[in-house]
Amino acid sequence: MKPGRMTTPLQQSVPRPRTIRHLRPLLACLGLLGLLAINWLYLDSQRQHYRLFTVKDFSHHGWLAGRIVLGGGDPYQSRAWLRSHWTPEYEQEIGYAYVTGQITYAIPTRPGTVYNPEKLSDFVYPLWVAYVFSPFALVSVQWALALMMLLDEIALLIAVWCACRLLNFRPQPQWTVILLLLVFGFYPTLRVLQEGGFTLPVLAAFLAAVVLIRERRLPWLAGLLLALCTIKIQLVAIPFVFVGIWLLRQRCYAVIAAAALTAGVLWGVPTLLTPGWVAEWLPIVRLGNPTVYIQPTLWSLWVTFLGPYWWIVGSIVTSLLFVGLLWYWRADWRTGQWNTLPATFIIALPMTLFSWDYDQVFLLLPWLACWATAATGEAGSARLWRYVLILWILLLPLYSLLPIPRNQQQTYGLLLPATLLILYYRAHRPAPTATLQQAVQAGGRG
Repeated sequence: MKPGRMTTPLQQSVPRPRTIRHLRPLLACLGLLGLLAINWLYLDSQRQHYRLFTVKDFSHHGWLAGRIVLGGGDPYQSRAWLRSHWTPEYEQEIGYAYVTGQITYAIPTRPGTVYNPEKLSDFVYPLWVAYVFSPFALVSVQWALALMMLLDEIALLIAVWCACRLLNFRPQPQWTVILLLLVFGFYPTLRVLQEGGFTLPVLAAFLAAVVLIRERRLPWLAGLLLALCTIKIQLVAIPFVFVGIWLLRQRCYAVIAAAALTAGVLWGVPTLLTPGWVAEWLPIVRLGNPTVYIQPTLWSLWVTFLGPYWWIVGSIVTSLLFVGLLWYWRADWRTGQWNTLPATFIIALPMTLFSWDYDQVFLLLPWLACWATAATGEAGSARLWRYVLILWILLLPLYSLLPIPRNQQQTYGLLLPATLLILYYRAHRPAPTATLQQAVQAGGRG
């Protein structure tokens, strides 16, 4: 044993100087304030060219919807509510052209496009979402968007941390910084931050719930997080089937009860207050006929190329894929593992009835899974895989910037899940050397 340095009782009683660990909460708060300031300045620069309300999703789905429910109105009838509650603030931030349905896009990539003239409202989420995000309505639209962007940024960090924990992947410090830069540089990530979307909070809540379930901790919180994921119910419907059967097989009844109770409150209380909201909501989201506007889904392809027969082919293909997923999941249900979750995200995304281009941030989990497996092998192979994965995350998502017709963009959008599925299969395919070693060992034992 190495001799240690002797200390006197007086030296032992002297308090040690504070280290950087004690400053972490302060540094975290300063970092969040810095991000919020950057978000506000970015939005302020955009405000010099056009109204933020006309080009940001959250201004409709969070800020205005929150204003309406706080005022006792119906967010699915936003234009009618604005007519009777018009103020100078709305004249400045929204403009009366929105109420008449004649507003046009100010984004150069969509010149002259009329902003949903056929709709009574642009709020397309369940009613409880308006209540949950109503605190954002207490501030101006610019501050609401800056705060939502900050929430998305925090959710992205949580999602990456939970994904790495779920994959048992601990990158080296220098690679941690690079991975974060790559994740933030992913075009769908930038789109979510730009629009103030709910996809990143849903991804973070889902992965955090899975981590808690796997570690058998805080079942009530895991159930609450799963219930909150129903903001984007079309995205998480298929992963929910996997998680639900997993919970039943592993007898995690506390999580199921917490999720059911929270979902009952979120969906039930608004129904008691406004019994007819579901009848208003379903036609707005057009569940009877999936749209094809920037929809990277298989259903949009059926609608585009098969006309009135889209639902026949879509139902057959979706049923076959779902049966294949049930077969693929059986090993995890039996062993209590989560190894099939990354590939489930890849397959489930095109199977959803409708989604948007920025919803493809769900592909970050399988992308990190590819990095954690293939990019940590031998030096030469790992370097090549890193290059491939970097090119995939930075260049391929830029398909939406290509000069192609808008009604063909869903076809290009399917490139992301399709190519990532190939990369995921290649990354997780057993190495030939490992197979050979197993054969030799088996022969030796024989």
